[in-house]
Amino acid sequence: MATVPRQIGPYQIVEELGRGGMGVVYRAFDPAIGRPLAIKLLNMPHLAQDALAEMRQRFAREAAAAGRLSHPGIVTLYQFGQDGDSQYLAMELVPGGSLESLIREGQGWPAREAFRVLRQIAEALDYAHAQGVVHRDIKPANVLIQTDSRVKVTDFGIARLVEDTKTRTGLAMGTPSYMAPEQIHGGKVDGRADQFSLAVVAFRLLTGRVPFGAATEYAVLYRIVNGEPDSAGSQSADAVLRRALEKDPEARFATCTEFVTALEAAVMAPDAEATAEITRLTMPAPAVRKKPWWPWWGGAALVAAAIGGLLYPRPEPVKPPHKTAVAPAAPEVPFVADDYVWIDPGTFTMGCSEGDQDCAKNEKPAHQVTITKRFRIDRAPATSPDGSPMVDVSWNEARDYCKGVGMRLPTEAEWEFAARSGTAGNMLGGIWQWTDGWYGDYPKDPETDPDGAAKGKDHPLRGVLRISRRQAAPPGQHSSVIGFRCAGN
Repeated sequence: MATVPRQIGPYQIVEELGRGGMGVVYRAFDPAIGRPLAIKLLNMPHLAQDALAEMRQRFAREAAAAGRLSHPGIVTLYQFGQDGDSQYLAMELVPGGSLESLIREGQGWPAREAFRVLRQIAEALDYAHAQGVVHRDIKPANVLIQTDSRVKVTDFGIARLVEDTKTRTGLAMGTPSYMAPEQIHGGKVDGRADQFSLAVVAFRLLTGRVPFGAATEYAVLYRIVNGEPDSAGSQSADAVLRRALEKDPEARFATCTEFVTALEAAVMAPDAEATAEITRLTMPAPAVRKKPWWPWWGGAALVAAAIGGLLYPRPEPVKPPHKTAVAPAAPEVPFVADDYVWIDPGTFTMGCSEGDQDCAKNEKPAHQVTITKRFRIDRAPATSPDGSPMVDVSWNEARDYCKGVGMRLPTEAEWEFAARSGTAGNMLGGIWQWTDGWYGDYPKDPETDPDGAAKGKDHPLRGVLRISRRQAAPPGQHSSVIGFRCAGN
């Protein structure tokens, strides 16, 4: 068992409450003013030493922004501090449990009770957005229900702190089922991303399930980016939910409160058909049990948030356990024209370019590349008969598949050129995609029709979070997070 420190910063540590992906949560006491509080000790072993100084500055800025939030529906962040080589967050300790602990799979809540909670979350989010703070990880585990039934949203600012470190090491921010498409793409995120997440929470409260359900995390991400949400069972509710779950943030509601108000009106419609449908979808919510505040006040809430993690760590594609894969058979009919697009020759900047953020070392230096031959490339990664991406396929199997349909794997340069051209649709998603050629460092000098390094042991992977992002794996690697698309001339 890990040793509990006696003190972190000026705070006395009472006990450990839980552990999550970003560190450990302790119940603590501030002797200066006699106040109990929670301490979240941040864990960043993945950061290189030369990145720590800059990251601490970012942490301090984000914590200061979150610390300015003062709202009855938001857990207060008291301080961001340094203790030796570790950073910590001191925050309000809240009695009660998380919303996640009160949800039962497949069981929706009564509509009135669900909207009592949703209204409070929406008000807290709109307040934060007005202050320029975006949560980025709204989910039931980050919503605390106090013993008096009031709602508090926790971990404001922390999701951004996590993003600053995780994007540097190839990990995604957020929680898969609740992430907005723009988060998955690594694009600009504002309050409308929180609205998307809140819509997923609303869907789950009313139906007991999430709108983009799938067997794996990466299938969930693929559905969020490319698919339509499931039906909540009511046409009027579906219309409101679909708007809040739009791929384009501009198409969503102006505020979270506007969304919840519209959804409540749709669900609580007086006509008999709508009422019967909502009654069918919902079941009684479990009661919030009142507990003595000492010594456990705040403990259950913070443990749920900590154990659930502030984000899910995206595993590197070379690490998941091998699954026995059947080499995909070539389709019996050839691809039709609508399955791919033609890309005209041209010159572009390959690698970390203007508009890219948090580029890794293997995305540099940015260099000029000229493609001299017109080529075609699939509009989307290869899919299985059920419409899900064809994954758990090795580079060898993907190459054979493309060859079987009269095509080939795209070179890494072709893939990036097609993605930057904008004519091939959205090339990013929740899975990596094999490309042809060996993986190697970028040259400084311009290149023409590059086909990869002269030799190597790994092949390049592209397609997650941002256009310039790269990864690599050996040709025999199988993984549930790796798929492919084909190209040809």
